Amino acid sequence: MFKTRERLQWKDVRFLTKKRQVFSQGLLTIFYVEQYPNRKFHQFSFHIPLLVSKRAVVRHKVKRILINSLEKQISTLNFWWKYYKCYITLHKMRLQQLLEILAKKNSNQLISYLENENTKAFTSFCQFLWKKH
Repeated sequence: MFKTRERLQWKDVRFLTKKRQVFSQGLLTIFYVEQYPNRKFHQFSFHIPLLVSKRAVVRHKVKRILINSLEKQISTLNFWWKYYKCYITLHKMRLQQLLEILAKKNSNQLISYLENENTKAFTSFCQFLWKKH
């Protein structure tokens, strides 16, 4: 779980979605903006839509897996020349494979799938920011 200062507030999420700087790769859609110059840390927030499951327990489990995967990657990712605010959500048109895995109720398969998608998305996101930089 991220520290309080590393999580986005609701006003930041609204700002990011209105700003419309979006990167989409695979299952994840990332809304991002550069962090304020006086803040030397990243801020992240995840949103799991109701389309995944109407049960909060399932959505929370998916969110926890994604957060843990991102925390593992933070030290290895290579876009730390600047700090960012990122609001990450699941792409609603690409949920079919995730829904199939959730229907099987195979926890190990779910973890490996989400970690793989998270790794691919953030690696591509870092490359995208590097090219833009």
